[in-house]
Amino acid sequence: MANNTPRGRKKNVTGESGSINKRGEGLGAGPVGNSGGYSGRPGTGSQDGPERASGGGLSSLLNGKSLIVIAVIVILFLIFRNKLPFFNNGGSSSESPISSSILSSFTSSSVSDGSWTRTANTGVLNTKVASGSRAKYTKIKGNGKDQITIMVYMCGTDLESKGGMASSDLSEMANATLSDNVNILVYTGGCSKWQTSAISSKTNQIWKVEDGGIRCLEQDMGNVAMTAPSTLTKFITYCSDNYSANRMCLIFWDHGGGSLSGYGYDERFKNSGSMSLAGIDTALKNAGVKFDFIGFDACLMATAENALVLSQYADYLIASEETEPGVGWFYTNWLTKLSAKPGMATVELGKIIVDDFTEFCENHLDSAKTTLSVVDLAEFEKNVPDSLKNFAVSTTELINTSSESGKNFQTVSDARSSAREFS
Repeated sequence: MANNTPRGRKKNVTGESGSINKRGEGLGAGPVGNSGGYSGRPGTGSQDGPERASGGGLSSLLNGKSLIVIAVIVILFLIFRNKLPFFNNGGSSSESPISSSILSSFTSSSVSDGSWTRTANTGVLNTKVASGSRAKYTKIKGNGKDQITIMVYMCGTDLESKGGMASSDLSEMANATLSDNVNILVYTGGCSKWQTSAISSKTNQIWKVEDGGIRCLEQDMGNVAMTAPSTLTKFITYCSDNYSANRMCLIFWDHGGGSLSGYGYDERFKNSGSMSLAGIDTALKNAGVKFDFIGFDACLMATAENALVLSQYADYLIASEETEPGVGWFYTNWLTKLSAKPGMATVELGKIIVDDFTEFCENHLDSAKTTLSVVDLAEFEKNVPDSLKNFAVSTTELINTSSESGKNFQTVSDARSSAREFS
């Protein structure tokens, strides 16, 4: 049994983790005049700084007993999540009979994942939605009548100060052909030195992308941490009050650490920590806005826990299961296409974002492995929570040595060892 005990990333991971250029690594000069590449992140041993999850850093923890402890914590978390205020949707779920067979649905090698059917590594969009799913929050009007507000919460951090990546993405946004139907608002901060000189490194600001450039709307939004939920709430409220639209979109831009660490690292407030999923929930709840999609141009945020939180506030989640290469999303093309067709279905838009990202990375980066997904949160909310809860209950029973069926740790260990995993 010892040989099958779950250990740190050993096999069945997506791609070869050593060849992944994580967000903040493996980049050369950018369009803002940065002359050098960047190959480190705070908390990874390459620079001084607080530990944080910014696309990795947990593998040293995931071995032997510590992994089992983490697994048990996750299982208990799933079982009791309905008692947590930011997971409680007020519904009830029925438990299926406890059986080891439920493990197969989470460890099978099926090529279908609900929204996409993969054929020769090409995503074929499936627009069907499971019956019983809630109605979408966003009502798309069509016929050129849709107004769209895209909020980009851009915590520049070391990605910008060392690699100019935020400035590069701002240039991509400015290079898009934008119509009057689309407003792009960008909140900047969290960076010790912006490569675009007009952006302040001393205070947070709000910018509008227009006419091939960016225009400052608010010069001083305060010297506050961008990982504080109240900062995000203030930005969303500002955009909602001043640029109301029937299609509201939110993009988190920075590092990401998945369900455990959440979003963001503020280079100017190094002790403020990241914004946890509970913090994201608080920020969105206080803002009171329903979104067409919420995206994460950050690592590791396509998790079940994150989707469960966001399903209360958005129709779709666009995020990466794995680490992101430092260049992140490619903005020019999808913004141009959305401006030309503001009534475009969100799943169609999501496919363009995903394809642009993967194709850009493939053409511009050596050996970059990429993942990016579009999740229908209404369908996810309808179908996944009960399955996750039943999975947790079943697994707990299988490893509970005091129960009659608790002699099956081997079954759980084998399934865990064979399952695909992400960073």
